[in-house]
Amino acid sequence: MRQPSGTLLQSAVLLASVNILILFSSAQASSIAQPLRPSLSQFPPWIDAGSSFHASFNPSSPDDWLGGTGNWSDPVDWSAGLPGSSSDVFINTGNDYVTLDTSTNINSLTLGGASGSSTLIAEDCGTVNIAGALTINSTGTLTLNDDGITANADSMNAGTLNVSSSLFDASANFTNSGSVNVGSSFPLTVGGTLTNSGSIVDVTGNSTVEAGAVVNSGSISVHAVTASGNFTNEGNGVVSPQFLSVGGNLINQGTIQPANSSQLTVTNVLINSGTFDLGYYSSASVGSLNNSGSISEGGVLTVQGNASNSGLISESYMFEPDQSFNVNGTFTNSGFVTLEGLHLGIGGLSASSIVNSGTIDVDGNAPLSAGSIINSGSIATGVPYGIPGSSISVSGTFTNQADGSLSLGSMRDSAYIGYINNAGAISVANGAVVNVLGGANATATALPGFLNSGTVLISSGGLITTPLTYAQTSGQTTVDGTLQINGGIANFAGGAIYGNGGTIQANVVSNAAFNIGDMPMTVGTMAIMGNYTQGGNGSLYVDIASLTQYDQLNVSGRTTLNGLLSVDLLNGYIPQIGNMFDIVNFSSSSGTFSMVLGLPINNQEHFVLEYNPNNLTLDVASGPDLQANSGHWSGSGDVYYEPYVSDASQAANQAYELGSAPAGSVPEPGSLLLLSSGIAGIAALRRSKVF
Repeated sequence: MRQPSGTLLQSAVLLASVNILILFSSAQASSIAQPLRPSLSQFPPWIDAGSSFHASFNPSSPDDWLGGTGNWSDPVDWSAGLPGSSSDVFINTGNDYVTLDTSTNINSLTLGGASGSSTLIAEDCGTVNIAGALTINSTGTLTLNDDGITANADSMNAGTLNVSSSLFDASANFTNSGSVNVGSSFPLTVGGTLTNSGSIVDVTGNSTVEAGAVVNSGSISVHAVTASGNFTNEGNGVVSPQFLSVGGNLINQGTIQPANSSQLTVTNVLINSGTFDLGYYSSASVGSLNNSGSISEGGVLTVQGNASNSGLISESYMFEPDQSFNVNGTFTNSGFVTLEGLHLGIGGLSASSIVNSGTIDVDGNAPLSAGSIINSGSIATGVPYGIPGSSISVSGTFTNQADGSLSLGSMRDSAYIGYINNAGAISVANGAVVNVLGGANATATALPGFLNSGTVLISSGGLITTPLTYAQTSGQTTVDGTLQINGGIANFAGGAIYGNGGTIQANVVSNAAFNIGDMPMTVGTMAIMGNYTQGGNGSLYVDIASLTQYDQLNVSGRTTLNGLLSVDLLNGYIPQIGNMFDIVNFSSSSGTFSMVLGLPINNQEHFVLEYNPNNLTLDVASGPDLQANSGHWSGSGDVYYEPYVSDASQAANQAYELGSAPAGSVPEPGSLLLLSSGIAGIAALRRSKVF
């Protein structure tokens, strides 16, 4: 459009001055001579100027509908004649029913007054172009059938907007606090921000809303919603589309409930503090995720980058096979995650890496997989329903920190992990398996496959297996099931070993406290399928409750002895002279214990430790033991502590005044020897036979 030149402006000013003079002269004809009126041909720039320039000298003017029923095209029904491009149109008497029967260009449209009803219905009339704003008040109704309307300034609807097979285009911002009913194959388009506190409803099942940005505190229920920028769903907002595409961030403080078999795409961040319910057979892809609310996914939720959760993420459709939560970056969880599969071994949670300080429960055959896991929270399978077959897969290292717990809680639950570094608690239930595989080139001489300084409980029927090494520097390992090291060794450099009915399939080197039974002052049996070497800082505890109930260690290979042997009689039991207790069996042996405690029984009898070719026995002989107090409680105040860390998952959990360590303490074996060395006469160790 051409703009007026300086000459044109001067001409316009001259024309206006001449007109003023003419008006003045008509009023004062008797005393002032009338000037000549210039011809329009003298002002060609004015004639050639564009319409917008004309409008600047011809401001828009109101044009009111006079009320009643009629057609837009009838000029007699308007206060200023048929509306034109400069008209600000008002249909607001409260008794209005106007049929838009022609295409029109107007400056603005206001529909609805303080009371009554004002309806504008457009059918087969072409298009309506509004240079300014469209305003539909609470009493107004605009119905578009097979027609289109365009508003070029900020517009609003507080009444009713019906769009059927029509084009609705608000090129600026559009605010809706009323009702919008969309039933068109054309999208309802908002070039700026769509702010909705009312309702936007799809009445045909295939309608689309497109906007630059969306702020919703009302209800949006349409087939498809597209926001090229951010989409903010506020606290009371409800959004339930079949397709949702957000070019910026999706910020949800309310409720997003996509229909089943829906598709959602968020280019940037899904920030959820409300409720996000992804229906089954649905899929959602987001750039990154920050969740402090609730996410329930029955379909596939994929995060292209990192994800964090301090709220709840759940797979709530246990019988829906096509559900999974996939994070291509790092998943940081301080909230609660529950994964429920069917029996197909698909879905679950996968991430490049997981940092967990919250709770992750895996049940119903659902898998959990990651490149690495750092855990200071709780990760458990078989929760909450105890459905078997869940799995955990970690190609790298699972680092279980001091406050962390890993529990495989059901039959057929399994874990396949490269390396484990445990300072927390790990438990393996009956029928569950932990496979520590190492890297692609891992060998038995590599770093430990399983490094423990926390607590490990292998329940009866449970299994931990590795081709590498099981190493314990402190803490406690309880073997009621099987600890299997194929090619490596089990090296207990410190801490404690407990177990009843369990088997260690490995060559064992122990400088730890080896107590047969599940806790101090209990009896049990243990088997070692390999050799057993007890170092100078190692100790072996044997408890005797009766002639048929006493601790026994069975070693299939060679036994090499050193360190401490400690014998306890339980529950006031006093054996008879001539009784024999077979406490250790082996194929061959070498060495002897450097210290033995607990051989005195009473003033009439004592134990004799027999080193036999294939076993160790405690034989009851007559007469008092002439050695000094062995370190057991005799009423004189001498108390001997056996190292033990209680495990809440064990059935029995009781405090022992005799023979139990203070809660949470695991004395090093070296300190035990120092305690015992102070007992008078202990240097004269008793030994009946040496082979």
